[in-house]
Amino acid sequence: MSRAGGMGESGEHETIEQVLGLTEGEHAEYGRKRRRFWHLLGRGVEPGPWVMVEVDLAEIVQVPSGAGRCDLVEEMRAMEAVPELRDLLQAALGSELDEAAVAAAGGTIASHDEHETVLYAVLEGARDWPGSLGGVAGAGEVERRFEITVRRAAWRDRKVRRFAKLSIVSVQIHPDPVKSAL
Repeated sequence: MSRAGGMGESGEHETIEQVLGLTEGEHAEYGRKRRRFWHLLGRGVEPGPWVMVEVDLAEIVQVPSGAGRCDLVEEMRAMEAVPELRDLLQAALGSELDEAAVAAAGGTIASHDEHETVLYAVLEGARDWPGSLGGVAGAGEVERRFEITVRRAAWRDRKVRRFAKLSIVSVQIHPDPVKSAL
């Protein structure tokens, strides 16, 4: 699986072509392969060799104090509007972690101690995500992974104060740039 994300030298997000190491001259041909690949895939036809690419969409971190203080209010509201994430947030952001409820909601706990919990959820399929959750699905997106960091302390007396960090990754399928004969 290839890994994409971050900013290129120009300050813009890297393209799939850059991540896959294609030269500028190969971009147009690869674009044609991708269109053909997704057309076949959409019709249920095996499109041939493919690669999975992970694209970092967002990393939002709470700033708990100071002049730049901000909570993840918009992100929390947007996640609560997604049925598959609503119960997971409820279980994760309580004053204590409800591990059984996290599992029942489809979440996976990556790490947990008395001060911090890191968990994630994977939602399959492309959707029209709001900007606060990474924006509309990219071409070839097959799933979106949400990694949630929850911090617990006496002063973190509300759900939004416990919601410390959100990382969002798009997992996409693309034709193999070397092996695909499309």
